[in-house]
Amino acid sequence: MRNFILALSIHLFFVSFNAKSQLLEALPRNAYWGASFTLTNTPTSGAAVTAIVPKGFAESTDLRKGDVIAKVNGLAISSRTTYYEGFYSTKHVRGGSSVTLDVIRDGKPMTKTGILPKRPLESYSGIITEYRS
Repeated sequence: MRNFILALSIHLFFVSFNAKSQLLEALPRNAYWGASFTLTNTPTSGAAVTAIVPKGFAESTDLRKGDVIAKVNGLAISSRTTYYEGFYSTKHVRGGSSVTLDVIRDGKPMTKTGILPKRPLESYSGIITEYRS
């Protein structure tokens, strides 16, 4: 009987530990910018805002079409690699995190800050989508 209780205790410990580790290792969500960007090839490197989604993050932080984002959380947007790292990966900015943008509007520098929302979860009729590592 003692061996059974010990085995049961060990099993419950590992089940509990596994559930906690899955919660801790949840995959981070990409940020939802509420805008479209394109890498610039002008003397001022950065990402130009090409479109704004109504009621999205970009509009709420007063980004405007034509603004150039020079830095995202201190990361200079100076190449295709840093462009993708800054806007489309979770390396420097994650959904739900705070962001500081160094913006150039009409040749004048300014700083914009805010909390980026997470990209919405995908949902399709008849399909169950799970997110985990």
